[in-house]
Amino acid sequence: MARARQFDREAALDLAMNEFWRKGYCAVSVKPLCEQMGITRSSFYHSFGSLDALFEEVMSLYLSYNPMLELDDQNLTAAQAIRRCFKVLCKLRAKDKQHRGCLIINNLNESYAMPPKTAKSLQAKIDNSISALEASVERAKSEGLISPTQNSRALALCLQSLATGINTLSMQVHNEKELWEIADTTLSGLGV
Repeated sequence: MARARQFDREAALDLAMNEFWRKGYCAVSVKPLCEQMGITRSSFYHSFGSLDALFEEVMSLYLSYNPMLELDDQNLTAAQAIRRCFKVLCKLRAKDKQHRGCLIINNLNESYAMPPKTAKSLQAKIDNSISALEASVERAKSEGLISPTQNSRALALCLQSLATGINTLSMQVHNEKELWEIADTTLSGLGV
């Protein structure tokens, strides 16, 4: 008797991540995903629970590669960590041969069509990014690298806006050097 083919959950998550990244939340549905994964709908629901639960798992997988993780490097000054974060972001976006931008930012535009819990989870990912940037600004202030009178929240929002812009613009501008010049010019102008 032939043995059933093993379901490769990691490969399925990677496939789903690329579908959500390429097509967006609204254009992804269970039936085509099941066909691409080579599983039945019942196996899909048994493995992932729902399309929204899968999307949540996909976001977590995607964020495991997040350049914002660079902000936690205590071997660098806060300003160096912020700059490295943006350098890594520019490199990642330039390396993406499909020019997809950012999965989180791309899908944020579709949060209106998501169930409220899923939309809030997606929005929380952006809030976490802003909080991480704000903590880095605070650290830069304590290191004397940024004026203590600087509004930390406003600067963090400017940095998030820069990240969002690079993620979006990278769909059109594919050159790492050009993306970094945008980031470097903005960071220098903000005093980082």
